[in-house]
Amino acid sequence: MKPFTGTPTDYSLKEHWLAMPDHPDKPVDLVFLYPSSCHDSRAGVICPVDNRSMVNGARRNFAQQATAFGPVANVFAPFWRQVNSMKLAEMSFEEVDQAEWAEPRTDVYAALDYYFENLNHGRPFFLAGHSQGSRLSYMVLSEYMKEHPDYYANMIAA
Repeated sequence: MKPFTGTPTDYSLKEHWLAMPDHPDKPVDLVFLYPSSCHDSRAGVICPVDNRSMVNGARRNFAQQATAFGPVANVFAPFWRQVNSMKLAEMSFEEVDQAEWAEPRTDVYAALDYYFENLNHGRPFFLAGHSQGSRLSYMVLSEYMKEHPDYYANMIAA
């Protein structure tokens, strides 16, 4: 696996989760990676996990997309550092690719580690993402799940 970039966000803290049910009551889970949500011209290339623009955008995107799964799945969605959409026009594909494999990947993998070790309790799960969330889902499928075949065995679909 490629080396990680920076210190991962602490996913034992509830404020680092956009959605984390207190009492999961469905037989399956959904891990949702929200789309590009940071639109902050003052932020750097990578938006911090507590960037107001990203948090508000993530909440809006979650409400529009992930809540559709609420009646059938326990929905888990970590806040994760992501590439600032306001910087994308200034970046080459290679630069975007490098940025996504850095802090965003570090956070998503740390969130998954916490989810599987503390929240999932062996339930089958779906992985869903859109835009940058889809790109990170690709990384999860191509790299993270290869390192964690026991988790992959419980995945229904992505």
